[in-house]
Amino acid sequence: MPNVSIIIPHRQDDSRLEATLVSVLENRPDDCEVIVVHDGCYRDPYSLRDEVIFVEEESGSGSVRLLNAGLRAACAPVVNVLLDGVVVAEGWTEGASALLSDPKHTTASVNLVDGKLVSTGIVPLTRVRASGLMRGEVEQTRSNNLVSGPTLACGFYRRKQLLALDGWNERLDLSVVDVELAWIMQTLGLNCVAAEGAAVHLTGASHHQASPVMLQQTAELAVAFGISGGGAGAAMGDFAKGLLSGRMAGATAWAKGLMNQRFTRSILARLEAAKEQLAVQAEEAPDLRFYEGEASTAWRRAA
Repeated sequence: MPNVSIIIPHRQDDSRLEATLVSVLENRPDDCEVIVVHDGCYRDPYSLRDEVIFVEEESGSGSVRLLNAGLRAACAPVVNVLLDGVVVAEGWTEGASALLSDPKHTTASVNLVDGKLVSTGIVPLTRVRASGLMRGEVEQTRSNNLVSGPTLACGFYRRKQLLALDGWNERLDLSVVDVELAWIMQTLGLNCVAAEGAAVHLTGASHHQASPVMLQQTAELAVAFGISGGGAGAAMGDFAKGLLSGRMAGATAWAKGLMNQRFTRSILARLEAAKEQLAVQAEEAPDLRFYEGEASTAWRRAA
């Protein structure tokens, strides 16, 4: 049984995936499994199936759905997610894995760098401001700050708790899905801890790009978690602020997100369901493993 399952989703760029995969295979710990999830478009040109578990989803599956397929296939108690384009170095899993052996920690973050510090994780609810979110600022960029959860570029998660939340929210874009998960975990009192000294390298753009989709869904999250008021009045006020700053597309997207009351209800339902599942887990034997054996191998299909 591996101690760490490393999940890498294929996002339609073979060279980016292979750069990440090479760094993982060169620096992987002894007690791990490496899972690459794709939608049928990756052909494994280097015949790595003896070293890598390839999980194939339906054609056209989005990146978040690929992540959840990898989660269901994983066997280890700790799951590490790496987005393709991230390059790792020797020992990058050691600190986080050790921290997550302590049951009071649920997730662990590492520093993300591209020559300078890019991110230590997701900004906590207690420190986030709507004005920052309107600019797409969802990550901490100072090493001494606490975080509510890891960034998806490289995050470590206790698998049981992640399954209790039903994985990542497939209704969301990849650019905000780790923000929602981090804030849900913080709301539920599930602790994130930083792995000191650990760092991975970002070779391309961050997945947290301030696109219209990202800003609209961030606004929806801001309303759901009480960071910003929702409804027409708040939308009109923030839209006007956005126009004054010259951000027409972003202001429009943010205003649309503030109007979506249905999403707020869906977050509340997700929180309640997670509370119930966590309560069930608390009553189960501490050594209970999820998705072992047949339940796991049923999801594993060679590319």
